[in-house]
Amino acid sequence: MIHNSFFAELLDELHQTIHPELEIRLCTTQSEFVACIELHQGIWKFAPKEVLSTRTLALANLTGGHVYGVYRSRELIAFALAFMAIRDGSPYLHSNIVAVIPEYQGKRIGRLIKLYQREQAMQHGIQRIEWTFDPLEARNAYFNITKLGAQSHRFISNLYGVSTSPLHRNLPTDRLVAKWELDSEQVQCALAGRAIRKPLASHKAVISLPRNIDAIRVSAPGQIEVLQAHLRRQFMDKFQRGLAVTAFELDESEAHYFLN
Repeated sequence: MIHNSFFAELLDELHQTIHPELEIRLCTTQSEFVACIELHQGIWKFAPKEVLSTRTLALANLTGGHVYGVYRSRELIAFALAFMAIRDGSPYLHSNIVAVIPEYQGKRIGRLIKLYQREQAMQHGIQRIEWTFDPLEARNAYFNITKLGAQSHRFISNLYGVSTSPLHRNLPTDRLVAKWELDSEQVQCALAGRAIRKPLASHKAVISLPRNIDAIRVSAPGQIEVLQAHLRRQFMDKFQRGLAVTAFELDESEAHYFLN
């Protein structure tokens, strides 16, 4: 493996804490693709028009992307789907889906997948992976920015349209684009658990939101649309000024995106 194998170290830990036969590998058969689709649908519960197809997964492998499955013995517990992409003449991977069954969420399986994607991409000369995430989801933002070292320079309003998944709660699918420069100092430090921290006053802008989004969705669902619209305006304004999200922090009541 290249550099310090954060992936190998984490896999060894998970072998000891979850299962000695835990493995991650490429999915290539129709039955493996069907298992991935069933896992995905079991979590998101999309209407038929939004369900993945085996053709999509097969083509991802064929055209430079991948479908990786995480298996506990022979049980599929997670998978990742990525496509090869290009922007401004530079190739990169777009990580479209990382799905983990509920029983294994919070057990570092998502981190295992991201580290494996990183190792494999770098071995094939790819230096960047991107993906999208909902800026309302503080836990995802913390993982992407603080734990992995990704940054964000782009905001896309209602990227997928209003989704049929109950997880998206009939809201526009506003998304930040995570940009993961795989061998950058920021990423190396984040993966090693020593994220680069700057004094708060050194950041040019901050965008904050309540940390307890799930509680607000239950107690005052109308506020979520107002908050989402506020974030949309803030991110679009800051990105148009040439700023980027470079850090993220949580306190007891709020989540904060820091931009430079």
